[in-house]
Amino acid sequence: MCTTSQKNVRFSEVIAQGLQAFNLPFTSKTADDKAVFDLSLPADNVPGIQIRLIIDEDGDCRLRSYLASNVPDARQPAMFAALNSLNAQYRYICLSVDQDGDVCASYDFSVPPAAEDVFARVFTTAVLYTHIADQCIPDILCTLWAGEAGSGDRAVKAALFSGEEDEA
Repeated sequence: MCTTSQKNVRFSEVIAQGLQAFNLPFTSKTADDKAVFDLSLPADNVPGIQIRLIIDEDGDCRLRSYLASNVPDARQPAMFAALNSLNAQYRYICLSVDQDGDVCASYDFSVPPAAEDVFARVFTTAVLYTHIADQCIPDILCTLWAGEAGSGDRAVKAALFSGEEDEA
């Protein structure tokens, strides 16, 4: 399929070919010598998890997702506690709240250019990351929505990658 064993791997091409081979819808662009792929992978607790895969020419990979948005200031201490608990429970994912109050999931890893199958390594890691993120979603949403009835908190929005500047 997408087997690669040479030193000068064009990671962006290998990833694009692999995603196309699996008929996975995705978008891609290049920013600052990095390939940026946006795709959605299925999940059990939500219809799908939007993933941003950023990979540079050295095989440095970053996975990023927003699992919830607009955490109200009053809910942030509880969200910090919930995310700390989840971070202690799961490997291969780091959960945090950004300056906008959005719950972010991230994981960084590297794929050596001499790897036997670059796409398989990247995709397997993305699937594992998605599975772990999906396992975290119930706790995140319960924390976000606790005591929300009639509180006038901000609405939760989706598709946070749309229209934002690239995250490096």
